[in-house]
Amino acid sequence: MTPQEFRDIRLGLMLTQADLAIVLGYSHRIRVTELECGTARIPRHIADAMAYMARHGLLPREQWGDPVRGWTLRFLAA
Repeated sequence: MTPQEFRDIRLGLMLTQADLAIVLGYSHRIRVTELECGTARIPRHIADAMAYMARHGLLPREQWGDPVRGWTLRFLAA
């Protein structure tokens, strides 16, 4: 996944960088900025999460509990 694809997905989900950081389990939005600018490599599991959200959207937070751990557990179990 390219940094531009990453950004396009975030914008398509209508999330701010801070919102996406929370969804992905990062403690600060700067990590999302680094991924979008290409100064940091997009980890495979994050690219997979973004691709999933691009296809299916976000699920209600109460369904997932902790955003990253819950998503990762359900994604890996599927």
